[in-house]
Amino acid sequence: ESCFCIFRGEAAAYLPGESECVAKLSHTVGTTAWAAWWGLLEVLGICSKAPAEVIAETDVIVWYLSQQGLRDLRKQFPMECRLFDKVAREHVKLAQATALSMADAPLFQGLGADLAEELSRAVRSEIYSAGATIVCEGDVSDDFFFLARGRLSVRRRCPGHKHSEHPPPSGPAHKNLLLGDVFAQFQDGQFFGEATALGYSTVRTGSVLCETICDVRVLPGNKLLELASTHPGLTPRLLALARENGNQLHCEAPGRSPGEDLAVLQPLDLSSGGATALDDDMGRLVTFRSQLIEQQGSDSSTFYVFVEGTVLVEVDG
Repeated sequence: ESCFCIFRGEAAAYLPGESECVAKLSHTVGTTAWAAWWGLLEVLGICSKAPAEVIAETDVIVWYLSQQGLRDLRKQFPMECRLFDKVAREHVKLAQATALSMADAPLFQGLGADLAEELSRAVRSEIYSAGATIVCEGDVSDDFFFLARGRLSVRRRCPGHKHSEHPPPSGPAHKNLLLGDVFAQFQDGQFFGEATALGYSTVRTGSVLCETICDVRVLPGNKLLELASTHPGLTPRLLALARENGNQLHCEAPGRSPGEDLAVLQPLDLSSGGATALDDDMGRLVTFRSQLIEQQGSDSSTFYVFVEGTVLVEVDG
């Protein structure tokens, strides 16, 4: 539970399985202020396990700084301690190769090598500082996110909340108050942002705030929908993820009777028995925004009853 500084001598940090070091650690003239430090990712709670092995290359004198010691220093010297945040941000970049991969997450595992390749081409990496807001409640955007390293919280304002006409007070405490109450907390390996990416909502349903420096992978929402179209096995996993994160289709709401779906069959003027029999014989298909349900000219005899949502019918483009 400590970070350390190489006060005398030299050491090197190696990522697992790598023969070349990612960082030389020393406290000699001409090096940067952060070149002697290591271990801040663990102390600051950015990751729970050491991302690299540090080996002394000469005799060294090491200064250790405990987690509590760092907290105490921040209280006394908040401006000076920003150095540690800068060091940690650099180390997050150096250790990105050891962070969790979106393609290796259970959501995408086992769906084919081609999907992993598409993800690697489409995903971009973003590093956010502690206290940064990744998305704000009410924003119109559809990116899908994967937390590769770090901790964050999801905040939601109370129903009926209205923005003030006056500028808000400055400072982290006021900022958190404006963002609302903590709705959920995420750590390494979790996804978020699926509500707008999948079309459950047209705006962000909560604000996402970084509790630590966060290494995040970002996938455009339209690319996620494209992958769901070309890899059918992904759709049920996305539905499960949405439910897990508190998002669900109206027809999946707790306490909703399957018989409620029969109401959409009323225009067919069927008897209750006929409607029930028809419902029993029908399968359920869930599609997301912009996904193709049926192609014009295809050899199909499927009869569709739309229970929820809006569709666009195009003829000859």
